[in-house]
Amino acid sequence: MRDYQDTVTGAIHSFDDQVDPFELCKTNRNIPKTLTRDIIPRPEGPYVWYQGNWALEADVPEGYRAPKFSIPSYDPAWAVFLGAPYTLVVPSEMQLPHFSISSLIEKGMSKEDLAKVVCVLPTLPGFEFNAIVTHDGAIAIQRNNFATQSPKIIDYFNRVLCAILIGGQHTVLVDRKDLVGGQLAENTDNLHVFNPVPNVLLRHYQLDLLVQMQWLQNCRFISVKDLLGAYQLGAHVISAIPTFSPHFLLHGYTSMIFGNFSEALGSFWISVEQITSYMWEKFCVSKDGFHPQQLRKSRQKSMTEDNRTWSTSIKQEMLWQKSIFSETAFVYLNGARKARNDLVHSGKHPARETVINLWQALIELLELSSQREVGTLPLRECITFVSTPMMSMNFNLLKQKIEMDLEKPDATDFSQWDAMVAKFLKKQAAG
Repeated sequence: MRDYQDTVTGAIHSFDDQVDPFELCKTNRNIPKTLTRDIIPRPEGPYVWYQGNWALEADVPEGYRAPKFSIPSYDPAWAVFLGAPYTLVVPSEMQLPHFSISSLIEKGMSKEDLAKVVCVLPTLPGFEFNAIVTHDGAIAIQRNNFATQSPKIIDYFNRVLCAILIGGQHTVLVDRKDLVGGQLAENTDNLHVFNPVPNVLLRHYQLDLLVQMQWLQNCRFISVKDLLGAYQLGAHVISAIPTFSPHFLLHGYTSMIFGNFSEALGSFWISVEQITSYMWEKFCVSKDGFHPQQLRKSRQKSMTEDNRTWSTSIKQEMLWQKSIFSETAFVYLNGARKARNDLVHSGKHPARETVINLWQALIELLELSSQREVGTLPLRECITFVSTPMMSMNFNLLKQKIEMDLEKPDATDFSQWDAMVAKFLKKQAAG
């Protein structure tokens, strides 16, 4: 073994005698190009690497941070998965595969195929970056976004997933345990994911055959065209309602399909109140004919800020009397309000039918608020998942608890990522 020193960090790198790191770094981007054979030993005591030599900590400028790496972190990513394992996103130019379970298990799909990026999601309003999507449904963003603020990372992914849900494709809420780390493989469009969650274990065929067969029985295919269409429609609906928080709609839907109807009712009602406030402002408060001219300014202020006098029930009553939404939606909303009050004050759990009816009314409110014709939002089709048997296997046991380092890398290089995104956006724009 022979030692070399990095002139940027002072770190020692060891290589076999037959390996020439000066040649190796020309083809391997992870080998520093700043190595030297002339090693400066580190003295004992509080020394740090400073300007190519060791210096006492007391002698360097205040606030100085010794460099950790001389090479950047190449294309690091945050990612979540679109759905359960074997939720496959299929490029539009390919035919949807119709594999039998036995042929999929026998021949399988290579991990490179599953890791391949198949499309890029356009930017959401308020964000300046794109997300990429792999064949096996990993949705990823560059890791330099949001720095260490994991709640914002999770909120972003749930906004994306909620947009896809509103557009008619089944998704569920993700949280901190669903967040995984990854990286683009060098000179490819493949996204490697490092955490051993079920989707990744199946990507590498590291689960036993019985488990693979159980997931394959629920295999799901989405075309890139359908995914992009759903996402863009949902993003439009979300951006059209400034008071709307996608998290609660997605949380309510997730709770509903898994039979947690009390949680679903609570989250759905938050969404109802948010959308009702927007509709109240749009269809009533902002209309000149709704106010006496001399009281217009003070009355508008009172009707938007005084939520005790102008409660949600009163707002919904007046919206219905103005024929803004249907009688059916109004009846469903009244039933849900009573059920929510019973839950909060008496601990009485709501009936399944009440929650599903509220879901239908909520979809109508979304359609009206985003200026869509009632009955046309594809989100209505997702109600079928409420009665679809869900897999009961507890895959939380497979999610090894890994505390990922949330620190943003000191230096990053996203040139390959940016080039890939530009390539996909050009391809998608061309149809």
